[in-house]
Amino acid sequence: MGSGGTAIPAVYVQQGGSIVELPLTADALANFQIGDLVAVDWDYTGQTGYIGSGPAGAFLATALDAPSHVDLIRRVSFNVARVSNITGTSLFLGQALIGGAQPGMGVQKVCALLDREGDSYFQEWAALFVVAGGTGGRTCFYYPRLQAAASPGETQREVEAPLFANMLHAKLRAMPSVDPNDGETVLCYRSYFPAKNAKV
Repeated sequence: MGSGGTAIPAVYVQQGGSIVELPLTADALANFQIGDLVAVDWDYTGQTGYIGSGPAGAFLATALDAPSHVDLIRRVSFNVARVSNITGTSLFLGQALIGGAQPGMGVQKVCALLDREGDSYFQEWAALFVVAGGTGGRTCFYYPRLQAAASPGETQREVEAPLFANMLHAKLRAMPSVDPNDGETVLCYRSYFPAKNAKV
């Protein structure tokens, strides 16, 4: 998922920003209103590889023309939030930016979030599964790289009318990862934590 089309030029985060506060110049603040959705990320300067602060929003195998793609990273970024308050010096956000905010990052209003399937880039995830044992111990399975093996399905379960919960079911494919300790290729790490005073 990335941020939708961005037609208004970016304004830039000043010193003192945080995951929920974006200090801006006074003239830049005039461009925003409470309720605006904003993408916060760096200008594209011709880099290749994974781009986007926090979880990568895309992968570029070939560099693009930087001047005509300056907003590219903000168009695919997951670093988005909604403006909840505006003071004389800053935008305050209703939720924390998962990629943070640093001086020099561009801030742009966006109208929607979007994603696409296919292409040469596939979103990757990491997961930690914890299984409780019969003796009170826990076995942990850590997968550093996972990709969706099929489109996720969502089912709805009624809690008590009119309340319900949406449950997401996903099929994931483990991908190889290089262990930095010895350079070996791995799919999963397993750990066992016995319960206190229990037999191993």
